[in-house]
Amino acid sequence: NVSSAVTDASGDASVTYTTHTTVETATIQGSFSGGAVAVTTTIASTFGPKTKLAIQTQPSSSGSSGTALSQQPILLIQDANGNTVTNATDTVTAAVQSGNASITAGSTKAAVAGVATFSGLTMTDVDSGTNILRFSSGALTVVDSTGTVLAPPVPVALQFAGPITGAVEDIASLAATVHVVDGSNVIVPGA
Repeated sequence: NVSSAVTDASGDASVTYTTHTTVETATIQGSFSGGAVAVTTTIASTFGPKTKLAIQTQPSSSGSSGTALSQQPILLIQDANGNTVTNATDTVTAAVQSGNASITAGSTKAAVAGVATFSGLTMTDVDSGTNILRFSSGALTVVDSTGTVLAPPVPVALQFAGPITGAVEDIASLAATVHVVDGSNVIVPGA
């Protein structure tokens, strides 16, 4: 932006510089008409107070139930103008906002320099529906993912639920519970 002003009786001129809403370093140059003399200075603007979360990288749009998402979410802690607050170390929590999945691993991540990079985030779901994650951190404005569809778990093994009970003399009275499990030893409902 170019601003101009007329000098007063003391030879001073005053202009106002309004910073942009983005974090930046601006170079400001002053000169007077008809002269070859100029003065230059820089002004660095910084982020404001943290107010909201934003998704930099969405979680995988599809995956397998009980398996860590191949694309893990990355969340930014931002000020009201969308600048990353680089001194923020808040913990960000993922929860299922809609859908029938449950998070079985990796639901929280502490931010480093305003960036929370999840790892190992795993959801289990049995109905192949769309699951939307909501990310939150204290009083910051929450943000929702676009959705992840999980393929149901694949039964791969049988597993005893506990010890077999009953009297050895009377084989008809032995009791055992067997679960159908997937490759991660998670029970496959409805199998």
